[in-house]
Amino acid sequence: MMRTWLRRTCVISAIGIYGSTLAAVPVLPEPVLAAAAQRAADQAEAAAQTPLKLTVVITRHQGEREVARLPYELSVYPGQNTSLSMQLEVPVPTVTTGPSGEAASHQYRRVGTTISAGATPLSGGRFEVQLSVSESRVVEPSASAGERPALSRFSSFQSSTPLLLADGQTLQYMAATDPVSGEVARISVTLNVIK
Repeated sequence: MMRTWLRRTCVISAIGIYGSTLAAVPVLPEPVLAAAAQRAADQAEAAAQTPLKLTVVITRHQGEREVARLPYELSVYPGQNTSLSMQLEVPVPTVTTGPSGEAASHQYRRVGTTISAGATPLSGGRFEVQLSVSESRVVEPSASAGERPALSRFSSFQSSTPLLLADGQTLQYMAATDPVSGEVARISVTLNVIK
């Protein structure tokens, strides 16, 4: 009999606890919920209209020594794509052989850097940045004295990746090694909200 009473007491107490907990949960009125939703929509719209500045820096290293540093800046509006292209026409020497012997000539090849970027605002003040970078360049040949100059060599790389960045954040997201020279190319990007 005592055990049955204890069981009933425990069950009634448990029901009373859960019942009081559920009764204490506040139910927000619809105008408050609507105002909160409107504030969130306004914040998202403001973020979509906020211009951003992306600073992309391509560096090259031989061992620990930095041998080149190329910075680029782009203004990006969230939801839109921006691109930048810096190109140069480089003459490439060629030699043709004919009945009268060899004749020197040249052709032009385009080298340079192309960057395209887009940004999408996320919660917490972060942005998803879609960044694509491609670069091609001439690597000047080296020739010993008295030897015929070697032909020019071209080096290129491409990178495309999504990144999560906050205002003022810098991220080095890519490093690649030239298989011939051993030179290491690195790309870093900094995001700043323009106020």
